[in-house]
Amino acid sequence: MNKIVKIMVSCMHLQNVAVIILCVALFSCKTSDTDEMKSSQESIVLQGDLIAIRTVKSTNPPIVAALHEDGLKIDFNYSFGSLSVAVMDSQGDEVYQKTVNATAGSSLTIDTSDWECGEYTIVFCDDTGKTAKGKFVFENCKEMEDDPTGPKQMTMTTDDIFARITMAGTGEITIDWGDGSKIEKNKISEDAFYYDRQTYEHAYSDKSDHHTITVTGENITHFSSVNTRLTSLDVSKNIVLTYLRCSGYSQITNLDVSKNTALSFLDCGDIQLKNLKLGKNSALTNLICWSNQLTSLDVTCNPALKTLNCGMNQLTELNVSRNTALKDLCCYFNQLSELNVSSNIALTVLLCNSNQLKKIDVSKNTALASLWCQNNQLTDLSVVKNNALENLWCSDNQLTNLDLSKNTQLIYVYCQSNRFTTETLNTLFGTLHNNTFPEQPPNAIRFKQIFISNNPGTMSFTHGTVLNNGWYINTYER
Repeated sequence: MNKIVKIMVSCMHLQNVAVIILCVALFSCKTSDTDEMKSSQESIVLQGDLIAIRTVKSTNPPIVAALHEDGLKIDFNYSFGSLSVAVMDSQGDEVYQKTVNATAGSSLTIDTSDWECGEYTIVFCDDTGKTAKGKFVFENCKEMEDDPTGPKQMTMTTDDIFARITMAGTGEITIDWGDGSKIEKNKISEDAFYYDRQTYEHAYSDKSDHHTITVTGENITHFSSVNTRLTSLDVSKNIVLTYLRCSGYSQITNLDVSKNTALSFLDCGDIQLKNLKLGKNSALTNLICWSNQLTSLDVTCNPALKTLNCGMNQLTELNVSRNTALKDLCCYFNQLSELNVSSNIALTVLLCNSNQLKKIDVSKNTALASLWCQNNQLTDLSVVKNNALENLWCSDNQLTNLDLSKNTQLIYVYCQSNRFTTETLNTLFGTLHNNTFPEQPPNAIRFKQIFISNNPGTMSFTHGTVLNNGWYINTYER
């Protein structure tokens, strides 16, 4: 069976061949709120003034796209005339563009032999400027083959006067500090890394404003440079690397780990990163890339991810639908207007605060213990399916009611700066559980707190009041 190009969630099966249906409507390039793309399990439906005519005239979808051994094949079942077809990767870079005469019965095959794994966007545009687009995940990339003759090495540049790197693995390593000094030769072991016993340091005495450090070794599995200000880092030739930490002090704008398929831990947070290139890093379980300048992040080919912290970036979208092992998702302080976590049923921590979310559905996330969704644009929030919830932050939204009757493990509720009236606050208080927690001190009743400042009904309640169910009302400003 042909492997499938998974465009959003739309697919259907025809004669044992899985194909993707791209229901294409040609609509104005400047879409309005009513002309937004909607999806279903059957197909991607693009709304527009011509879609009804095109679907009524033919029972076949206007465009069918399926991934075959020889590439992505697109069949046109409707005559569109001159049509531009473009494909962009997750970074927004164009990997394909061609203008075709799209007549009914014609087809187009796009060569995907050199594509890398990840999420792509396909865009159709006619000569009047009307467009249609859809997203798909490409997984049929070639696995990188190990080159037994090539050295496994890492190179990096620094503008610091002092370099300090930590490594672990097995066998011999060499370090060229890039200033003409004697090349160091050492032996490393796996265990010593965790006790900081294999740290290598070098002070630069020349006046050069940057140096290139080259580290070579056949089995360097762990590398950390948190105490050195790096300006670039290339680990593409060290394919046995499992642990990489370059966070905190560096100024690396581009990082490519797409060839490091053994990588399980990556911490590249707070280094002014603008581009992070992941590939089919199937072993990657922990990704920390917070406090950077990322505008896009593609984790669609990283199914083993358990922890993802991409907070404090500039992301406008985030697709975690394929990261079903995810337990901790931190995407706070971005520019997300949508977030779908329905596939992430193992989630225990979700920090999606300080975005532009108008809704968030956590009904499938029954293991959720901490939910931070404050400082968004939520008008409704349902947590009735989240029985394990202990901490809820939903302040600075537009909520008018909240039902917490099913959340019997709650300890903290932050619902300041919403639209709760005296009546709705009383109703909310009535839904709070009266459980006590034996593992806490005798006065732990004060630890079950609900914060309600800056609501229309706040002034009706006295700070420090303890409700009959043991909850402590906090009305203080933050």
